[in-house]
Amino acid sequence: EQKARFLPGLASGALRGAISVTEPSAGSDVAGITTRAVKADGGYVLN
Repeated sequence: EQKARFLPGLASGALRGAISVTEPSAGSDVAGITTRAVKADGGYVLN
């Protein structure tokens, strides 16, 4: 579903993708991110 929804627009340039990495110790290394989300009280707690 998501491929059918987004890939045509991304391929044609009508849509743009982006990513934001904001964890200071990770820099641009997304594999170095240590933030975790824990399910709690019907939502999530980020640590």
